[in-house]
Amino acid sequence: MSNTRFADKKPAHRTLAHQDKLPKLPIPSLEDTCNRYLRALEALQDEREHAMTKVAVHEFLQSDGPKLHELLQEYAQDKASYIEEFWYESYLSHSDPVVLALNPFFVLENDPTPDRGAQLPRAASLIVSSLGFIHDLRAGILEPDTVRGVPLDMDQYSRLFGTSRIPTDRGCRMEVHSDSRHIVVLRRGQFYWFDVLDEENLPLLTEREVHRNLQAIITDADKMDESHVARGAIGVLSTENRKVWSGLRELLSQDRNNKSCLEIVDNALFVVCLDDTEPETLADLCSNFLCGTYSLQGGEQVGTCTNRWYDKVSLVDLYTTGSQTDSLRSSKSSSALMGPLASTSNIPASTATQF
Repeated sequence: MSNTRFADKKPAHRTLAHQDKLPKLPIPSLEDTCNRYLRALEALQDEREHAMTKVAVHEFLQSDGPKLHELLQEYAQDKASYIEEFWYESYLSHSDPVVLALNPFFVLENDPTPDRGAQLPRAASLIVSSLGFIHDLRAGILEPDTVRGVPLDMDQYSRLFGTSRIPTDRGCRMEVHSDSRHIVVLRRGQFYWFDVLDEENLPLLTEREVHRNLQAIITDADKMDESHVARGAIGVLSTENRKVWSGLRELLSQDRNNKSCLEIVDNALFVVCLDDTEPETLADLCSNFLCGTYSLQGGEQVGTCTNRWYDKVSLVDLYTTGSQTDSLRSSKSSSALMGPLASTSNIPASTATQF
């Protein structure tokens, strides 16, 4: 749910047509919240600990509890969700690395069409189809999501593309670039980018032209020696503790060229990772999507772990076989949004084999 004030805005297009009809998230009674809290702890505490917790909860109900509940009700009067801002604050304040803990992904089945199942044809098709989705979203003609006729909140889609999680010394902050028109492509740890949308958010390139761009990127990136790639694999830094990564990013940004490059990545619609590996099992596939492959060669770490950027909300990984994921890297958008995106992008949502 979005924390948009109900009286401030009315939907101006089809995508947000039901926003003003969405019910507010109800605040449960204080007693109900406390009872559910005790039930949740019952299996985690021994008899003595649980008895002490009951006493503490009873004292809370008789002292500060009612006043705090009243303040919460006042706070929530003009908000669709009383908990959303608190959840975001908690979610973004963590300093732990986002890898493993905060990067869910979908694994999609291989394309059954032989001439479209290889890496580059599928990547080009996915990119162009996603651009059509972005156009419809920005133009306000994307049909609202519903479940059994009940409309769902569409506000989260506004943070699905052109969004980055920026590390700070206190956790993270989200940046949304609603006018983003380019994508970033990673191959063997090297970053490339090109424009894909015009000023009216229409695709600039055909699927064949996107395919040619991707082929040129692979040809250029594969000229580099793996050890040289490993020494300059800046994407690995996005796996660091957020405070550490914030400090390293600040050092990088002191160079004008580095700062410009970081802005290009941050502002991108999404990142496409073209891997040069072929996982043999589903376990290998999932492991690579989570953290990439890695091995030591001559004392240097190499593998697809150098071909990642974990601060982008939408990240697509494709292997030489055409296997693909749609991933959400630590975003304020729900992972449930990837289903409609897959469906609209000519990728049947039913082909999502693992999550």
